[in-house]
Amino acid sequence: MVEHENKTGQYKYAAIVVAGSILLVLILGLTIGRTMWNSLSSTLNELNIKRDTLVKLEEKLENLKKLKDKEAELKEKNAKVLAALPEDKDVARLFVQFEGIASASGLNVKKASESGTTTGTAPDAATTQVQSDIVKPVTYTISSDMLSYDSLKNALAKFEQALRILSLTAVDINKTTDSGEVTFTATTYVRSTK
Repeated sequence: MVEHENKTGQYKYAAIVVAGSILLVLILGLTIGRTMWNSLSSTLNELNIKRDTLVKLEEKLENLKKLKDKEAELKEKNAKVLAALPEDKDVARLFVQFEGIASASGLNVKKASESGTTTGTAPDAATTQVQSDIVKPVTYTISSDMLSYDSLKNALAKFEQALRILSLTAVDINKTTDSGEVTFTATTYVRSTK
């Protein structure tokens, strides 16, 4: 019997050691596992936040690329528009073209005058004045004898087809003689070369 009690005592001791070891492993496993789970959860949260941030940054990058393409396109269009505007030094040639159109249309040019760069407000609401350091309006007036209605019509059609921006702001017709007199006031815009 002693031997039986001895063996039972040994089994109890072994069972207590095994149970204690299992309990210790469970406690350590739960503690370490919980810490690792919390760490993994926070890492996953940070990863999701960074993924969302990355997606937003990629969208912004795509938008920026589109804007860069649009900027290049707008710069090209701006260059074309500015190319259509004469420089300050080319205004005289532009108004020679204006007089040439009138003469070629059959009008007898009597007098021409330039009012220079205007800075005031437009006398007419339909006339747009560009107030800018780059683009300035210049007004030019020519008076001529109107030989016929066809010459006036041809002159107006040719002014519409002018290569440069030339806006007729006023056409005054006075019947003083048999032929009559027509005065054209044109505004053009020039770009400053400063």
